[in-house]
Order: sequence, then C-alpha cells, then structure tokens
Amino acid sequence: MKRVIGIGNALTDMLVNLKTDSVLGRFKLAKGSMSLVDTRLQTEISKSVAGLPYSLSLGGSAGNTIRAMAQLGCSVGFIGKVGPDTTGDFFVQALDNLGIEPIIFRGRERSGKCVSLISADGERTMVTHLGAALELSAGEIEPSIFEGYDCLYVEGYLVQNHDLILKAARTAKKCGLKVAIDLASFNIVAENLEFLRGLVSEHVDIVFANEDEAKTFTCEAEPLNALQAISQMCELAVVKIGTKGALIKQGEEVVHVGIMAAAKRVDTTGAGDFYAAGFLAGLCDGLSLRQCGTFRARRYRKVPNLVNVHSWMPVAFNPFAAVDEHVIDLNVGLTLISQNLLSSTEAYASYGWNRHEGSLVNLGVRYFGLGVRFDLDASYGGNQLFYSLAGRDGQGNPVYQSRPAPDKYYSVGLSATLPLYFQRGYHTRQLSLSAGWNYSNGMVADLGKIEWENGSISNIQRVGFREGLHKVSFGAGFSDQVRMAHRDIAPRWGYTFSANYTFNPENTHFSDLISFYGQAYLPGFAPHNSVLVAATYQTSIGGYKFPSGYAPLSYKSTRLVPRGFTSADIVSNNYTAFQANYQLPVWYPEGGIGSVIYIKRIRLNAGGDYAQFRDVGRGGMTWRRIWSVGGDIVFDFNAFRQPASATSTFKLSCYHPSSGGVYVAASVGLPF
Repeated sequence: MKRVIGIGNALTDMLVNLKTDSVLGRFKLAKGSMSLVDTRLQTEISKSVAGLPYSLSLGGSAGNTIRAMAQLGCSVGFIGKVGPDTTGDFFVQALDNLGIEPIIFRGRERSGKCVSLISADGERTMVTHLGAALELSAGEIEPSIFEGYDCLYVEGYLVQNHDLILKAARTAKKCGLKVAIDLASFNIVAENLEFLRGLVSEHVDIVFANEDEAKTFTCEAEPLNALQAISQMCELAVVKIGTKGALIKQGEEVVHVGIMAAAKRVDTTGAGDFYAAGFLAGLCDGLSLRQCGTFRARRYRKVPNLVNVHSWMPVAFNPFAAVDEHVIDLNVGLTLISQNLLSSTEAYASYGWNRHEGSLVNLGVRYFGLGVRFDLDASYGGNQLFYSLAGRDGQGNPVYQSRPAPDKYYSVGLSATLPLYFQRGYHTRQLSLSAGWNYSNGMVADLGKIEWENGSISNIQRVGFREGLHKVSFGAGFSDQVRMAHRDIAPRWGYTFSANYTFNPENTHFSDLISFYGQAYLPGFAPHNSVLVAATYQTSIGGYKFPSGYAPLSYKSTRLVPRGFTSADIVSNNYTAFQANYQLPVWYPEGGIGSVIYIKRIRLNAGGDYAQFRDVGRGGMTWRRIWSVGGDIVFDFNAFRQPASATSTFKLSCYHPSSGGVYVAASVGLPF
C-alpha cells in the first residue's frame, strides 16, 4: 500500500483558544461535544469569541487524516465538496499547498466550517455547519477518481448519506483498493448500527474506533473483546483506549501499544484523526503492527520546536507592525516568518537594504506560553540616532550642536504584557498591564560639559556626546467594546483608556515622559455608520531644561499626530491633541477577479485633527497649534483566496494640514 485517498466532509477548521468556558454555558454547549448547527448560530458563536487567538486550517475528520499523512511524506488525495466562496477557495488552495491531490466539487451552499472551541485543559468542543459538504452525492463518485491509489480512507461522519458511502466503498473495492473507515463517534454508530455493521462486513478492510465507539458497535464492554468482534468482520482492527494506548489485531496477531510517558494533553482536536494518519503512514512504509501503532510518535520538545519557519517574503518588513499598527515599511530584501505548532511563539527575521541606510537586520519574537506575553526585538543597521542640544545666540538666531559622523545603529528590547479578559453578554473587556526595557546606541549630548554665559550655552559646539540610551516604560490600559454585527465598520459602542510612563534610568538629565490616551466608538446617523473620537495628552517632566523651560532631551509619543505631520513636527511639552472621524459604507461590490481579489466593501471616512503644544520661539516659550482636515476611501478585500475572516484593506488618504501642501498617502492594512 503506497497511496491513500480520503473522502469526507470538506470543512475549514477555526481553532479558538478559550480563556474560560463561559461561552459554552452561554450557548448551552456540552464540553467535548460535536454539535451540528445552522449558519446563523455558528456565526453568533464566532462573534462571541472575536478577539481571542485563533487559526484556520483544513478540517473534517478525513481532511485531518489526509493532511497529516501529507505532512508525513505520503502521497495522498482528498474527495469532497465546497461552496462558491472564499472559504472554499481557501480549502482548495490549502490542499494544493500541502501537495494533496484535490478532487473537489463545487456546490451551491456556503462551504462547511467547524468552529473548534479549545478549553484551557485542552478539551475541544466543536460547532459544525456542514453546508456544501452535504451536497456531495453518490452520482459524483466515478472509478477514474481512484486510479493510481491503493487505499480509500472513509470518514464515519459521511454515514448520514448511505448511498454515497456505499457507492464510494463498492467502487473502490472494484478498482482494487483497500477500504479503511473511522467510526467517528459513538452516537453516529448508535444511530446507524445495522448499516455500519453491514458496510464493514462486506466492504471494509481496516477499522479505527475508540473505546466508546467499539463498545457501541459490538455491544462488548471490554475493549479486548470488542477488538476480537471487530476483527472477525474485517482484515485489521484498531481500538484506541485513551491513556492506555491502543489495541491492534490482524489475523491471529494482537498488539498493545502504550502512550508516551508524561504526555500532557494540550489540544484533543483531531487526536484520533492524526493517530489514523500515523498508522496508515506506517502501513504505506511496510512497517509492523507495533511500529504502525507508534509511528512517528515522540514527545513534543517545547524549546527545540520554538522556531518553525512556515513563510517567507521577497521583501524586508516588520509583520508585527503591519498587523498591529497597519504600518508597512518595505525594503528590498527577505523576511522569514515563524510560528511553532502550539501557537505559543511567533517570530520573524528580516534583512533589507535601501540606499539611504544601507543594510538593515531586524528580529522580533513573541511568546504567549505563560499567560504573560513577552516581546523581544533587536535591530542593526541604518544611522545612529542623535539627541542633541539647540539654543540661540546673542542675536536670537538658532544654534545647533555639531554632530560627528554617525555609526551603525543597533538596539535590543524586551517587554512583558499581562492581558486580562472579562467577557459578559455582548461586551468584551480587557485590562492590560505592561513593562518594557530598550537599549540603543543613540548619541546623547553630554550635559556635564556645558558652560553657561549670560543664560546661553557658550560651548555648544564642543559639548560632545555620550553613547547609549536606556528606555524603561510602564503602561496600563482598559477597553470595553460590544460585539460587532457582520456589516459593522467598528463597534457601535466602546471605549479605550491608557496611561504610560517612560524614563531613562541611566541619565537623569533626560526628561521623563508621561502620556494619556482615550478613544470612544459611537453609533453614526445610519446603520453600520461609525463615529470615532480620540484625545491624548503628553508632556516631559524633570530632566534637563534651558533657562527658558524648554526640554530638548526627551522621549515623545506618536499617538494622534495630525495627519499630514510627523513626530518631528511636535514637541512633548504639554502636547494635547484631538481627533474625530465619521465612517460610512458606500458600496458592497461582493465580487472581483476570480481567485485573485474579492472586494467586499468600499467605505468613506471624514476626519479632522487638532493639536497644540509649547515650543521655544524668539520670545521664549509660546503655544504652537497645528490641525488638518480631510478624508479617506477604504477598500475591504480578500486577496488570493484568503478566507472571509482574513480581510485586508487598501486606503487612499487626502488631508489638508495647517502648514505645507496637501497630504496624499496610500496604505495597506493586513488582517488581524
């Protein structure tokens, strides 16, 4: 046996890691169960867990098995049916990416989807809408599908369509294939007992069942007796007995295999499917029954497996900033992206080049495995940053400190964030506490060498610099948002508050920064319209000051800088800013160019910004005020068969700032 083809419900799995089991109680879901629901209820459950970590993958019982076999190096194919939507496109593309031959039919209904809610103890509760998967019919099964294959693997959940499962098994046997089946679930077996017994006796060679399924199928309470009864109906029987391992029987040979010592249950989603994959892969390699029962099973080592590079891009950028802040700064180069199998570690490494800064190397790592999120970042390349002095001569003209030729810039930073979630009804509340440290080789004016004369620095050109800049920061934030409807642009109601304190513990001449930020979401004048208002305040305290009170050596926050301006245009001296935005949808094209781009929505935003701060002028400290008004047109789209939940944005902005010309920009936002 060398090649295996599977047939089953073509489902896309949405795996959600729950903080608590409150959502199970809210929707009356039995923990560890599998419930078939309509698309409305599944959508409500998906929205109730919005904001929690999740991932998308090929799903369905047979889909899990075939995917795992492909990753083990086996030659495999899959038969199923999906809908005419982006979820179906994702399923087909995922098969292609894994090297699985897709025998996929297109139906009229929406593609099937399984939301798998994973509790903290690893138990999974599945909420499934089969959709187009139910439309797969016996009339679509032809002998040509099985050409070149040696075994058909049948998902037991297909038993709801007796004609389909019989046609597939009979056709496969006529084509010379062996037929293997997984009994899926004890309730499935109980509801279709006589049909399954007849199917196994007449057409099936290999049976996989867990302890409950085997008991229901044979009416034997003891697993060994159940194994004996199943083996009399087929060539090879496998009964999985949980923490005790598995029992295997072929002919007169009976084997008991155990599990790994000290194995910890992390996530039981698809555990039986993956066991079948390992077993069948062992059969493809011609291994013994004992070797098949333990094929590729080994203890998962967390530290050696922290790095798992899965993607690369032929440009250099920071994917964390692209997703979190919608900031995409591209350079010629290469980016590698990694995520380990437990989804507890994300990382990227990039090498880039541009003509102004030369070579740029960046590294970022995020670790979620301890409840507290740790972020590590490091950079090398580009030009050193200078924190220099400025003053005025006797005539009031500005005088700046002379700088040496810059060296290569480097920095390293570490931060920790504790996110606390509080969910109740339609509200999702989050409290975040954070602390961070960063060191860079920035050049800071050596204030100990200043000489004063008549209230001015007389030796500003000879003061010099000290290398090294430490930054320690502490922050706290709280947000409360209501769940969004399908067509909402933003939450109808919600607010966010945050406060941060940043200082340099190594240099008391460097000013500390204190900043506050708040924003609120409000409903607009029509359905799905949104109002966003935000305000911030930041100022530098302590540290070195000119006699006039100006603090030139200080940190600054870039939150709510008026559009059309940059952080270089502001001073963190009693900086106060306000922003208002009104967004509304103008068109839902719901179409595009085949599998290249699917445009979901076009929306408009009208916005205005205002900021004021104290700045140094010829007559001393004065208030400076800046503002901007304008708008954005935003396209929400899915590119290259990405699923419906992975929506990206393309934004064109045009603003008129209070100084300078018209500000025009374009940006791309990646899905969260």
